[in-house]
Amino acid sequence: MRRPSKKRKNFITFFLFGFLLISLGLIMLIFKLGFFNIKNTEILGDEIIARKPVAMLIGLQNIATTSAFLEEVATPSAQDASNYFLIDHEGVIFSKALEKLDIPNIFFADKDILVGEKAEGDFENALKVLSKVKEFGVDTQTSQILNSFLIIFSLPKIIFRLDADINTQIASLQLILKTAKIDQVKLEFIDLRFDKPIVKFAPQK
Repeated sequence: MRRPSKKRKNFITFFLFGFLLISLGLIMLIFKLGFFNIKNTEILGDEIIARKPVAMLIGLQNIATTSAFLEEVATPSAQDASNYFLIDHEGVIFSKALEKLDIPNIFFADKDILVGEKAEGDFENALKVLSKVKEFGVDTQTSQILNSFLIIFSLPKIIFRLDADINTQIASLQLILKTAKIDQVKLEFIDLRFDKPIVKFAPQK
């Protein structure tokens, strides 16, 4: 039997040594990439906290059809959400989010939104409305934009028209809530889309 030549032994040794080096290099690279991913995630988390998001826009793929009976629209579910965006106090959409956060959630029919752009139109007016009515004790945790209407799923449920004078609507809401408090009556629904707001009282128990 012929013994392996010294040259062949050197080749095998070199091959095994090279394979070992490549394997170690790949392991170190994977570890390093994982470390930086974790670090980047932590930085992003710190940035989100620093920006103090005031609201989250949640895009819906399957959104209810708008009808004249907006008081019957059910509270939207995050299960139907396709995208989450965070907005800061300046109205800038500064980041995407992976999940729903415990801040005011504004649901809308999903459309192209770019991180870095400023909320305008219905989004801008919705933020103004939610910021103001919160001062009246209205629960602003969940709301939805439907064709320039803002539905606030509070008690009472409240509807604003975003393409009209929102300051007048806010003033009307303040007066209605103040009167209801004085009269000690509970309200179920307030529709501010019209010149004369529609108010529905809760059933007496």
